[in-house]
Order: sequence, then C-alpha cells, then structure tokens
Amino acid sequence: MDRRTFNVRPDRRAKGVESMAVKTELDHIFEDKTLVIFGVSTTNAGKFGNRIFHFFQERGREIYAVNPKFSEDAGENRFRSLQELPVKPDIAVLVTPPEQSVKITESLAGSSVKKIWYQQGSSDRRVTETAETLGFEYIAEECVFMHQHPVSGIHGVHRWIKKLF
Repeated sequence: MDRRTFNVRPDRRAKGVESMAVKTELDHIFEDKTLVIFGVSTTNAGKFGNRIFHFFQERGREIYAVNPKFSEDAGENRFRSLQELPVKPDIAVLVTPPEQSVKITESLAGSSVKKIWYQQGSSDRRVTETAETLGFEYIAEECVFMHQHPVSGIHGVHRWIKKLF
C-alpha cells in the first residue's frame, strides 16, 4: 500500500472516544470535504465506481461524478468534465485503470483537489510517481469499503486478512 501523508486511520486520542463511536474511518478522511469521483459507469450500476458514488451520497456527502461519456441528462451530480462542476472539490476518488488514472491525475494539477484516493486497481508506480511529482497527497491500493464501520460482507474478511500482514 502506498501512502503519502494522507492517513487512513484517525488519531483516536485526538478525536476522543465519543466521536469515534459515531464516526467511521472514512468520515475522518472525507469530513466536510467535497468529493469528485472518476470511474462511475454509464452502463453498469454494479461497478465499484457507482457503488462508491452511492455509498457517499447515502451518507450525505457532497459528491460529484465525472465521466466524459455521460450524456447531458445523465442525472444529478454527474458531469462530463471537472470544469463543468458547480463547486471546487477537495478530494478526488479514482476508480479507473492506471492508464486513465495517470491522465486524470495530471488533469487535476492546479485544481482545487489536493488529495487523491486511488481505489484498488487504479494505480501503479507511474500513477503514484505522477501524484508525488505534482505534489498530491494520496492513498493508493486501498478499498473504500474496507474503511467503513461496521465493515460488512467480503470487505470484513479482506480487512481481517489485511490486519494479519
């Protein structure tokens, strides 16, 4: 797993016991942030990008999806480019193949985005080197669903296995 300054786990002492009871690890990372996600499918609602998009929407997060293949009537908070967004996002979530992730990361340079989460399978050495060169904080090769609380289904098994190593 690659990390650069962008911590997956909150400091439990700093947050306090009470706040940790109601906040997930994702809340700590994405708290009060506007998100943009790249990799939401136009045709397959079951793809990870779509599932992550809906996961954050259901939790009341301000999230926007970008996919150049979206039609003009693709739905609420879905846009064809970063420039079309009505807000300036703080964090980007990429659920795209590494070749696309490099291009997207380069396109984020100079934007309001300062942190990038590369979902498992979305990064490789070229991606992380590009992110580092451009000065982004990032998390690579982590699954958003392994950091929700409580972790459910197969993600709970994956999280347990990961703790062993």
